[in-house]
Order: sequence, then structure tokens, then C-alpha cells
Amino acid sequence: MTLHYLDSSAWLKRYFLEPGSERVKLLFESGDPLACSALGYVEVTAALARQRAQRKLDEDKLAQLRQQLDDDWNEFTGLPLTDEVVRSAVRLARNYKLRGADAIHLAAATGLSQVIAGTGSRLVLVASDEELLNAAQLEGLAVENPIIAASP
Repeated sequence: MTLHYLDSSAWLKRYFLEPGSERVKLLFESGDPLACSALGYVEVTAALARQRAQRKLDEDKLAQLRQQLDDDWNEFTGLPLTDEVVRSAVRLARNYKLRGADAIHLAAATGLSQVIAGTGSRLVLVASDEELLNAAQLEGLAVENPIIAASP
């Protein structure tokens, strides 16, 4: 079994048509488990609110997307922001010069990968941010960029 960890850059492709959206749609339809840090849930919520503030979404569409987001989150393996994740994120930010949110996503994904090690499952970190993907590979994680995965 493959567990896909989506950072917010990938998860947002579910709600807005952009390069990589088709691949993310397939991940949601695959039946494979999906995971994300609680930070990702907040980031995607904030992105929806910003789209409304910029008048790119009307109230009805925003309500629909919020409901879909909440439903998706309830199906995810949601990872809390624990002290251990924060300590790991600090180390990763220092080592790889990552932005704070990316360091938290990488720390959460790395921790989850360690939890499932030896179960026959594997974790793939899905993101559109090349710096995050490069750092994840250096940390030993399998990675996927949905933009590239969707390309012929």
C-alpha cells in the first residue's frame, strides 16, 4: 500500500484547475490513503478565504469548497503539530534552508514514514515545491511532483 502525503501546494490542486490538478484528482479517486499535517488543513483553508477576498470565488462556491475541504480532511490521516514535529522541522529548516511551512510538512511526512516503516507500506510526499521535494529526497523519502507526474 502507498500512503500519499500531500502538502498544501498539491492539495490545493484539488480545488482549483491548474497544472497537476488531474494527477491530484486521481490520487483522491485511487482509494489509497492520503495524509497531511494539520498545518496543511489551515493553509488550504486560508487559500480558499484569500480567493474569496480577491473576488475569485463567490459565496456559494466558497461554501461548496469549504465543505469539500472539510470532507477531505475527515478522510485524511491528519497529523498533529507535536513538539517532536516542531523540533524536527527546526532541524530541517536549518539543514535545508526551507521555509517554515515546508519544514513542518517535511517533518510530519518523515515522522509518518518512520511510523509505517516495516509495515509493507510506503510513503510518497506529493508537492509542487522543488525545494521541499529535493530536501525530502535527501531525507530518504519518495517524492512526486503532480505537475511532472501529469506530463506525458
